[in-house]
Amino acid sequence: MPNVLTMPEQRAGAMPDDWNTLVWGLELTEDLLPVVSNLDAEIAPGSTLKGLGKVPSLYNGSRRVVGIPKWTDHVTTLNEISTWQKEKDYGICIQSRRVRALDIDIKDPDQAHAVAGFIAGRIGSLPRRGRGNSSKFLLVFRCDGDLPKRSFTTSEGLIEFLGTGQQFIACGTHTSGARYEWEGGLPQGIPELDLERFEELWLALHAEFGVAPATTSKISTRHEVLNNAIVVDPIAQHLIAAQLVLGIGADKKMNIVCPWKDQHSMDSGDTETVYYPAHTNGHAHGAFKCLHAGCEKRSQQEFLDAVGYSAPDLFEDIVDDPDAEEAPKLKYQFVLGDVYTNRPSPKWHIKKVLPESPLVMIFGASGSGKSFFALDLGMAVARGIEWRGHKVAQAPVAYVCAEGASGFANRMRAYAHQHGIQLNQTHFYTLDAAPNMTSKADVVALARGIKACGATLVFIDTWAQVTPGANENSGEEMGAALALCRGLHNFTGATVVLIHHAGKDSSKGARGWSGSHAAADAVIEVIRVDNYRAASVVKMKDGEDGAEFAFALETVGVGFDDEDEPIESCVLVHNETTARPEKIKVAKAPKFSEHQILALRMMSEIAFNPEEGIKASDLIASMLEQSIAHSDPKKDRRAEVFKRSIEALVARGELELCDGRLKSSGVAA
Repeated sequence: MPNVLTMPEQRAGAMPDDWNTLVWGLELTEDLLPVVSNLDAEIAPGSTLKGLGKVPSLYNGSRRVVGIPKWTDHVTTLNEISTWQKEKDYGICIQSRRVRALDIDIKDPDQAHAVAGFIAGRIGSLPRRGRGNSSKFLLVFRCDGDLPKRSFTTSEGLIEFLGTGQQFIACGTHTSGARYEWEGGLPQGIPELDLERFEELWLALHAEFGVAPATTSKISTRHEVLNNAIVVDPIAQHLIAAQLVLGIGADKKMNIVCPWKDQHSMDSGDTETVYYPAHTNGHAHGAFKCLHAGCEKRSQQEFLDAVGYSAPDLFEDIVDDPDAEEAPKLKYQFVLGDVYTNRPSPKWHIKKVLPESPLVMIFGASGSGKSFFALDLGMAVARGIEWRGHKVAQAPVAYVCAEGASGFANRMRAYAHQHGIQLNQTHFYTLDAAPNMTSKADVVALARGIKACGATLVFIDTWAQVTPGANENSGEEMGAALALCRGLHNFTGATVVLIHHAGKDSSKGARGWSGSHAAADAVIEVIRVDNYRAASVVKMKDGEDGAEFAFALETVGVGFDDEDEPIESCVLVHNETTARPEKIKVAKAPKFSEHQILALRMMSEIAFNPEEGIKASDLIASMLEQSIAHSDPKKDRRAEVFKRSIEALVARGELELCDGRLKSSGVAA
């Protein structure tokens, strides 16, 4: 019988060195959570857990297993790690916030091997986690950003990308009873992929092994916003580094060790002293609070001094050498007014009608003729012909026909017949598909198609058809889709024109979220009253609005079907003489609220580099200084209101948000 002292330690969970490697070697403390890997453990009555070993979980006081509530919001501390690693049944799962994973859920060994070889051939070797009784495996890498879950089906299984808000088990026991194993041992480092390389890999994987369209899940950004409250707060980061944090709640309230704990009359537990990061729990700035009477009157500066925090001197490393032969090169250089104003004029696809800008919207009620009008504009640009007396810059045009493809084909035939042209002699490209503009993968694929044909003007008809399942009234969902449209422009250089429906009350603009109107650089409304049709320019960021172009639709024959029945469509005819009915109401641009006006005024008054911009927190702080606080600090919600006002200005295009900093677009001025 072997000596019991030489037998390996039997654990269902992770080994102590596993925790140490992930904490100290890979610096993943904040993203680690326990998972009960003992398959014989008992789930607590009333728990929502459906099984053991797959999701974050731990033992309660009765040593029964419970889930970890709101685990996607949890930021783990070293104190928690030191407790968890003592429990032999706790495996380790990693939240996929920074470390991402490709989960190859394929039972067939040959296809699993082929997928592994394909990935290695394109991006090299990645750390691989598997288990001895299965061909399934998981590959990990680092990739920044808020990335949603994606997946697609292969002929033998599923390939899934684990994005923000998900997790995977790194160490412990699988539900089959086999332990998780890492090829070559737990990784000592994790390679990093930028978004472009990952997108290329994902598209290539799907093209090679996919047998059905890929799907992309939506994620909640609430946890990201809260986590950022800690990440961007230097005091919060100092408290974590100094190991003074005992725990972090879902609302990001940080329970900390009180600097004067030895003076407390009694121990009230881990929650007796807290730090609220800036912009959480109604606090515009970071705030300390201790429940004990001896600490109630201590100032915030006393707390800062006691925890050893001092604000960095941003200019301490700047030393100008008076004896230098040359003055240092300036990254930001001011210029005289005549130089600043002598900038290139705005560029146009169609002068004073269709600008060369990122985003344009054409909207109108059903039957108003908005698609006919869009086709007329697009053909003018593709052909390089003058449009209603306005100069045109000829360029290739792409038209995404996401609905009514056969009808649109007839409209193109009618246009060609009316103008006596051959369609193959124009640089007008058409796509009969409905790419999902809420899916980054679809938008990337669309961008590649646009670049391939060289188009610098892209029509998407209609917006509703390319945002399936999205809530048109949701600022979060529509804002994300519009951001992808901006990304499409950034990648291709093309102006993106969205064809959209009008709302029930046309005087209130396009259907759905009002920020869509605000986000566009130009907006054209197509109106119809009785037999009168016109396109009215209701917004022009870099020009005059108010222009109106009347037109009519005339029915023409474009051929015959298989039963020799005539096929008819319409052509757009420019009409300069038709009188405009008085009862037409044209959509008006939304006005600014008093808080938005304050934000714009403070942007103009705060001294900052115009190219670098300022942090949103600094703008909010300045707005707070210029406004009157609520008499009850607990009811003071100014910071939240100001934040929403700034977000609205960004959506309207009045402010620009780049790399976390705000810049003035100059529109409001």
